[in-house]
Amino acid sequence: MRQKSHDLQYLEVLYQRGGLTIDEEKEYWKLLRGYRGEDQFDQLCDYFLCGEFAMMDDITLQLGKSVTQIDKLIAEEKVLWNIDIKNYQGNYRYENSCWTVNENIPE
Repeated sequence: MRQKSHDLQYLEVLYQRGGLTIDEEKEYWKLLRGYRGEDQFDQLCDYFLCGEFAMMDDITLQLGKSVTQIDKLIAEEKVLWNIDIKNYQGNYRYENSCWTVNENIPE
């Protein structure tokens, strides 16, 4: 099971106690949406892949001062899939070789 980030856990406790600033509350909801999106993706992988592949979550890599995070890594015999999960809100459609969001073409 995917773990909540330390930042999300911290803000969650403050939120439950009613002690967040406006900026902290925005950050809390952003982190919570991200966590929920990753959790939903994990459930889909578990359901559809049925243990056929090795999977790792939340891998953090650091080289010098540069840090990157991989949301999910799925491995097969000779293939690795690096998955970057996003949990955007809106009405997304793909028509005529073009994505639209809420009837607008994203930049």
